[in-house]
Amino acid sequence: MVQSGTHFLWVSIDGESQIMELTVPGASEVVFEPMAVTGLRVDREALPLGLHDSDLANGDLVVAIAGTEFQNWQQVQVLSQSARMEPTVSLTVHRAGATIDLEIQTAHFRVDSAGFRPVRR
Repeated sequence: MVQSGTHFLWVSIDGESQIMELTVPGASEVVFEPMAVTGLRVDREALPLGLHDSDLANGDLVVAIAGTEFQNWQQVQVLSQSARMEPTVSLTVHRAGATIDLEIQTAHFRVDSAGFRPVRR
């Protein structure tokens, strides 16, 4: 049970630790659970500079890294770190009703950048 009032949470956003303020208007049960991450939504303008020349489009939904679909954030991190061992990686993307595979340079591939927003599909 969380008492009413203002509470502060330490969170990691885009790889940086930050403080989040949480206001609870009345005593309440607050449950925090890990989000099932089954996709990464692409924000083209927020991609790292090295990926601006890639074929990724704004709104693309990345559903697999190197041919492997993921179900949580930990899997995304492991797959992306493994992918960085090679010069390029294949990303499976849903775009406008179609599924396509894109090959991108891994030197600037960072799933924790603002250009890849974790989502649940």
